[in-house]
Amino acid sequence: GAAPARNDAFSSLVGIPGYEAVVARLEANLVTRIGEGELFLELITPEGLVEGIAYDPATKTLYLSSVSGRKVIAVGPDGQARDFVTSRSFGLLGAMGMEVDAERRLLWIASAGQPVVYDLMDMELGRSTLLAIDLSSGALRSKVSSPEGGGGYIFGDLALGPDGAVYVTDSAQPAVYVVQPGRKVLELLASDEDFISLQGIVVLDDRTLIVADYSMGLFAIDIESGLVSPIEGPEENTILGLDGLELANDTLIAVQNGVAPQRVVQITLDGNRTRVIDFKVLESRNPHFNEPTLGVMVGGDFLLVANSQWPLFLDDQISPAEFENLLEPTKIVRIDLD
Repeated sequence: GAAPARNDAFSSLVGIPGYEAVVARLEANLVTRIGEGELFLELITPEGLVEGIAYDPATKTLYLSSVSGRKVIAVGPDGQARDFVTSRSFGLLGAMGMEVDAERRLLWIASAGQPVVYDLMDMELGRSTLLAIDLSSGALRSKVSSPEGGGGYIFGDLALGPDGAVYVTDSAQPAVYVVQPGRKVLELLASDEDFISLQGIVVLDDRTLIVADYSMGLFAIDIESGLVSPIEGPEENTILGLDGLELANDTLIAVQNGVAPQRVVQITLDGNRTRVIDFKVLESRNPHFNEPTLGVMVGGDFLLVANSQWPLFLDDQISPAEFENLLEPTKIVRIDLD
């Protein structure tokens, strides 16, 4: 986010009445802190590119997913971190979004073979898997793989239905898939010509999913029919660039890392789930943000991965020696919604 005065995209607007006032507001937005989100947890050593976060209320354990390290880290109430799923176990690829099924004592993990994953084999590139891990024993309970061929898959995030169904977004195809309760088969639930890059997903109720498309905004999906309906955004804000989605009471909490400055927002939909009727910035310009990604509700708090460091992993101009010096320990930020 270059300052507007130095951004060539704005050059054609210079001289238009009101231009200076708009620039002043944009400049102020780049430096104004909103919210009181605080550092909740910082790992002692860097764990690479961490994307997802999940919480088990029974054991008060946080789970963090490493894309680059292809593993899952558990942090207990004592604050000590340990590997819950060790690197490459069960064919785990780059670990992405996760959900705890507290009733069935499972951790569901979406994983994808992407270039940022360490030691990725050629045959793993473009593949994706869903894994269900027993929270008590750490044993593999279920594994569902992406279809063969098809141009590649990136399972990025998932959500659980009350019946145990698993819904997963694929940003590569892009589409939404479902694994029905008790089955180990991936079924296509919804695809749409307006889908470009699907990210976060939540189960709104027994009938409706809400998904975030990074380039297109929000969509509602009818669980029974797979019918996709676009959601109209607010007039004075954008719902583009949304990544993680969580549900807090009747509102959506979204990590919006596709805007500058990156922020966490609260979105309220109308009763028919056709348009946004309220949009509130909860956190912006948090000093710990460095490409925040996914979050999880823990009581009345929203905990999110504050510094995934995706840009660092995608910058091929950085030498290996520089890379190690630039890598930060993972930070989790807490936002009090009460």
